[in-house]
Amino acid sequence: MLYPRFFRHLGCALLLSAATPALAYAQTTPASTAHCNGERVSDIHVSTLRPPFTGEAAYWRRVAHSLGLHHTTTDTVVVRRFLALQKGGVCTDFRMRESARLLREEPFIANARVWAVPADSGRVRIEVETVDEIPVVASGAVANGRPSYLEIGNQNMFGDAWLLAIHGSNRILEGQSAGFRFSDYQFLGRPYQFDAQTDWGNRTSSWLLDASHAYLTNLQRVAWEAGIAHAGQQFLVIHRGDNIADLGIAYRRTAADVGGVIKLGNLRTPILVGSTLTMLQFEPLNGLSITKNNGLVPDTALLGRYGKLNRARLTGVGAWRNLNFITVQGFDALTGTQDLPTGLQIFGQLGRGTHAFQGRSDVFVLGDMLAGVGSGKTYAELQLVSEGQRQIGQLTWQGVVSSGWFAAYWKPSDPTLFRAWTDYAGGWKLQTPFQLQLSTEDERLIGYHGSLFGARRVASGVLYRRLLPNVSKRADVAIGAFVNAGRLWQGDAPFGVDTPVLTSLGLSVFGALPKGSQRILRIDFGTALHSGLPRSGWEVRLTYDDVGRRIRAEPRDIAAARVQLVGPDVFRP
Repeated sequence: MLYPRFFRHLGCALLLSAATPALAYAQTTPASTAHCNGERVSDIHVSTLRPPFTGEAAYWRRVAHSLGLHHTTTDTVVVRRFLALQKGGVCTDFRMRESARLLREEPFIANARVWAVPADSGRVRIEVETVDEIPVVASGAVANGRPSYLEIGNQNMFGDAWLLAIHGSNRILEGQSAGFRFSDYQFLGRPYQFDAQTDWGNRTSSWLLDASHAYLTNLQRVAWEAGIAHAGQQFLVIHRGDNIADLGIAYRRTAADVGGVIKLGNLRTPILVGSTLTMLQFEPLNGLSITKNNGLVPDTALLGRYGKLNRARLTGVGAWRNLNFITVQGFDALTGTQDLPTGLQIFGQLGRGTHAFQGRSDVFVLGDMLAGVGSGKTYAELQLVSEGQRQIGQLTWQGVVSSGWFAAYWKPSDPTLFRAWTDYAGGWKLQTPFQLQLSTEDERLIGYHGSLFGARRVASGVLYRRLLPNVSKRADVAIGAFVNAGRLWQGDAPFGVDTPVLTSLGLSVFGALPKGSQRILRIDFGTALHSGLPRSGWEVRLTYDDVGRRIRAEPRDIAAARVQLVGPDVFRP
C-alpha cells in the first residue's frame, strides 16, 4: 500500500483502545433465528443504531467533537444496498445469513442481525438491525523518542460509508510528508469500492486511484478491479545487522491493472473464470545509510544487485469455491462474533508476459488453497499460497514466493480457549529487495530484539486463554499463557542469517472495550529462552488488532514481495 500501515504497538494502542466499536449489542441480541423457505418478501424494515457512547467512549466522543469529527448514524439506504434480499423477491435462510455476514464485514458496522417476521398472504417481512462502529480513525507511531507519524479521520462520514483520513509524518528517510486516504464503500450507489491515496513530502511522493467490486458472496455473478498507482520516490529498508546502519533503497514505481471474473455453475460450488491485464515499472534509484545521528549518507552496498523491471502481462484467473461460513463467538475475539470459512476453495492464475512497455516475455503461475472445518467449539484452517515466474527460453524460476498457515482452535468451555498454529514463508530469487523477519503471526518473536532477517522462516506457537467475566461490567478481560518458536534461513536475502530454533514464552492480558468488541488490546510479558544472542531477554509488548472481520491476511513482509494488484485482490474469493 502507498500509505503507511496502522502502527499496531504502543502508540496505536494508546490512541485507539478507547475508540473501540460498541459491540455490547452482540451480547444482548442473538444471531438470526427465524427461518425462510422461499416465501416472498412483502417489505424490508431497516433500523440503524449508533454506538452507545457511555463510559470511556463518551469521553472520546467529546474529544472527537472538539476536532470536528461527528458521528452520523449509517443511512438506512446504505444498509439496504448490502442486503441479499429485496422487496418482492424470494427469502431463504441462506440469503438472510449472507446479508448479516456482509454487513458485519463492513468496517463501519459493528454488528448486524437479519430475521423474518410472518406477514399477510404467506409472505414475510424482513427486519434488519445494525449497530455502527465508533467512526474515529486514529493512528500514531513514535521513533527515537519522538512522534514520527499521526493520522486522524472518520470512517463513516455523514453516515454514507465514506472514509476520509489525513496524515502527517516526520521520518528519517522520507523527511516530512503529509497526505490523505479516501474510501467510498458504496461507489456509484452500488456495493463497489473506490479508493484514493496520496502522500507528498521532502523525499517522497505517491498516489493511487482504484475502483473494485470484490467477490463477496456466491449470490453475485461478477467481480472486477481497475487501478493505477505511481510512486515518484519511496524507500525500502534493508536491515544489515546489529550495530550496522540500515540501508534505505530509493525507488520509483508505476503500476496499473484492470480485470474481472464471472461466476459459472451452481450457487453452492461455483467456478470463477476471468483475466487481468497488469503493467509494472520498477526502477531502483540510489541507496542511503542512516547514521547514528539520524543523518543520511550515500551508500552503494547493493548497487547493481536490483535492476530496472518492466512488465506487461495478461493473466487468466480461475477458482473453484465450496465454502460456507459458521458464526462463532470468542475465538480470535474474546466474546465477539466472527464468521469463519468452512469447506474448500482453490484459486489460481496463469499468465504470459508481453513485450509491450518494454516488458519481458515470461510465464507467471500462482496457486492458492484455503480449507476450513469446525463448529462452535472447535475449528481448524489451512491456507497455502505460492507464486513464481519463468522467462521464456529459460529453465530457472524466479520471483518464487510461498507461504502457508495452519491453525487449530478448541473451546472446552465458553471462557476457555486453546489455540495452536504453524506458519511458514519464503522467497527465492526475487528481483526486488526482500527480507523476512524472525516473526510469527506478523509479530516479531518476543524477547529477540536483534536484527534477525532471512529469506525463509518457519514458526509456530501455542496459546491458552481464559476469559475473566467478572472483572469488568463494561469490558471483556482475559489472561493467557503462550509458547512461540521460530527459525530463519539465510537463503538469498541480502544480509540474511541462519538461526537455530529460537523459543520464547510468556503471559498475556487481553482487553476489549466494550464487551463483545472484535478489536483486541493485548499486553504480553515474554522472555527469550535461547541465550547467547545479542539484545535478547525480557520484553513487554502492546499490540492492538481487529481480529474478527476477515479471512486471515498474509504477514506484511511476505505479502509485499508478491506480484500485487494496485488495489485489493478482489478475484480471490
